[in-house]
Amino acid sequence: MMHFKRGAGVFGVMLVGLTHVVLAQQDPQAPPRTNGFVEAGVTHHSLSSGLGDWNGQFVRGVAVSGSNTWHGDLWHWSQFGDEGTYAALGNTHVWNPDWYSHITLGTSSGGFYLPRARVDAFLSRKLLDDRSLVLTVGAGMYEAKDVHRDQSLFLGATYYAASDWILDGGVRRNNSDPGNVGSSYQHFAVTHGRNKDQLLTARYAFGREAYQLIGPSTVISDFPSRSGSVVWRKWLNPTWGLNLRGEHYMNPTYSRSGVDVSLFFEY
Repeated sequence: MMHFKRGAGVFGVMLVGLTHVVLAQQDPQAPPRTNGFVEAGVTHHSLSSGLGDWNGQFVRGVAVSGSNTWHGDLWHWSQFGDEGTYAALGNTHVWNPDWYSHITLGTSSGGFYLPRARVDAFLSRKLLDDRSLVLTVGAGMYEAKDVHRDQSLFLGATYYAASDWILDGGVRRNNSDPGNVGSSYQHFAVTHGRNKDQLLTARYAFGREAYQLIGPSTVISDFPSRSGSVVWRKWLNPTWGLNLRGEHYMNPTYSRSGVDVSLFFEY
């Protein structure tokens, strides 16, 4: 689900969800188990406070080529009475056995709630004798379609346990202008399962958001929020499967609950 929380909120669940799926399917340093996948789905979320429903459709793809993994996303959204389309392209590059990087560029058409431009970049270092611990630092830029601009820093860690568990956590510190408003957001996630069988991920995020557009000229600012989500990715045979995601989000103005359903095909 793609929710573009401003301030120190999650990058956008789209980005985090896709990155976590890629990490869960294969360690970025391990030989690829697939050349990539394509995925298509729909999403529906209900909001309180008379803010209506969110509906959307999306297509995403991942392609592995040597030391590069390319990620692409295309979303069409109806939110807060407006429609828009967001497109993003990302690259994960393995530099050597210990280091890899990831960068994503995004832009949109329509949708006052979508960014005019977005850039997220990360650098990761593998640690321990078996390289099972990954530390990540990152930075981001978000240009909204109103006067707001964000700059952010990220610090996170992922641990690949031997018993089919992945533990992940991180914090993003954000600065929003105008107003020079600082905020921070934290997340924790745990994944269990195996590639080509099933992966189950539970995620919790919380913190403060500097601002959020809920109408063309309606802004809520400097407020706490939290969200929880569960993702089940199930292979129905060696090449294709089903992805289900449920999420609940809350802030002092409204709450939101919804589900995403998609099919994926690996090649």
